[in-house]
Amino acid sequence: METTTATADEGQQHPIKIYLWIWFLLFVLSAFSYMVDYLGFQGMLRWTLIITFMLM
Repeated sequence: METTTATADEGQQHPIKIYLWIWFLLFVLSAFSYMVDYLGFQGMLRWTLIITFMLM
């Protein structure tokens, strides 16, 4: 019967490009969220945009 042992360096490796892309998207969504307040949107438009950016 064969037994295998897992080593610490086994696992899934993701390219750094994916992480940088996700951080960029988070930055853009955050900027849009702050722009809602900066531009002074009010009422349902404001809350719709805030909830939309939050759920993305």
